[in-house]
Amino acid sequence: MTTALLVIDLQNGVGPLFGFEKVIQNVNQRIREYRENGDAIIFIQHNSGELKVGSEPWRFVSELDIKADDSIIAKTQANAFYQTDLKQTLDSLDIDSLEICGAQTEYCIDATVKAAYYAGYQIAVTPNAFSTVDTQEFPASKINKFYRGLWSWLRESSPLV
Repeated sequence: MTTALLVIDLQNGVGPLFGFEKVIQNVNQRIREYRENGDAIIFIQHNSGELKVGSEPWRFVSELDIKADDSIIAKTQANAFYQTDLKQTLDSLDIDSLEICGAQTEYCIDATVKAAYYAGYQIAVTPNAFSTVDTQEFPASKINKFYRGLWSWLRESSPLV
């Protein structure tokens, strides 16, 4: 299997994410491991609403270990496959397995997990490397816990703290 790491929407305007420091530490750890192995890393960047191209909210968070020559795919919907060239990019790299991390758990992560599953990819969701924000109905910690349980059928990547 050839795996790629998808890092979704870790942008200034997405948050404040629950457990941000730990999440970014774990995402960066996975990025380092993928780089060391020479595996593909693809950053997904949302472009709509308050996340207007070129604006401060649209920029990736400064703590994210992203390099100038890293692959970035722009999206306008929660699903990173919808009207983007993500599938073509993955096909050109002969990718058949995805590890997914980033933000927001119940929106962009979940939509992309489902789209990737229906597109035929083997999927792993990185434990402790995805998060969301508190809502009026639920705290982010409960949303994250719920989705981790919901995704229990997925393969998990190496455990992170």
